[in-house]
Amino acid sequence: MDKKIPFATRERYPEYLRALRYYQNKGHDKIMSNELARELGINSTSVRRDISSLIFATSVSSPF
Repeated sequence: MDKKIPFATRERYPEYLRALRYYQNKGHDKIMSNELARELGINSTSVRRDISSLIFATSVSSPF
């Protein structure tokens, strides 16, 4: 199965990291996708899809 992450998604990862660090520095240990989306000016579906693609692309495949 192809595990390539779309270019547009990869372009957003540094922005996610910046926003997550910002919230972490403010004492937050969790953030909702809609909050992150609002911070980045995108929709929450894109946030969930982007995070999901990262998890999928980095997961270890089982040989079984």
